[in-house]
Amino acid sequence: MTTVSLGEPTEVTGEYDPGGRVVDARPRRIGTIPLEVDLRNTGDKPLSVASVEVDVLASTRLDRCGTTTRAGTGRIGAVYTVRLPVADVDGQPAPKPGVVNTPSDFTLDGGETDWMEITVGPDSQSDVVAQLFAYRPALVLDDGSRIVLPSVATISSTGIVGRYLAAAKTAAPNAAVKKCAAEAVDRIDEAARLAQLRTPPLTELRTAYATLAGRR
Repeated sequence: MTTVSLGEPTEVTGEYDPGGRVVDARPRRIGTIPLEVDLRNTGDKPLSVASVEVDVLASTRLDRCGTTTRAGTGRIGAVYTVRLPVADVDGQPAPKPGVVNTPSDFTLDGGETDWMEITVGPDSQSDVVAQLFAYRPALVLDDGSRIVLPSVATISSTGIVGRYLAAAKTAAPNAAVKKCAAEAVDRIDEAARLAQLRTPPLTELRTAYATLAGRR
């Protein structure tokens, strides 16, 4: 038996690479929303998760509305449970559509209940541009069977989203800002249609941009 929910915001170990030749990459904590999976082994034999499989359904960048932000060469990356390979999308790295398998050593004895925390994020992304993506996770057991989990629409990272929200609060609702916000809402809704769960930061950002765009 399996129960899945979105966890509270957390931080994972990561690093910031300014992209220059003078300063080396340095440690940074990266904010994310974990997926919490409660597992109950109703059998009498151990249940082992051989890998966590993630199918990236959609991926795109999301521009900040209300302030002009130039994406530089700075990049952030984190030690997520599943690190998604990236490709160039509109001049920025974003998770590539497709399936990623990451080995796991999670084991649950017969009759026991325990939980897994799964974090998913891009292997690399701009430190100022948010990445919106939807994914479908699954647990692959050692006997080859799969436990398919609810699909998720999310945005990375929570720190970048915080800066987007701050900009939205002070933005003048001129034509350019309204256009930016409307396009962002459309992209968020497109990703959300592919998912059964939507992370709270994504919902909050959609609400802020819908207000800017004069939409619901």
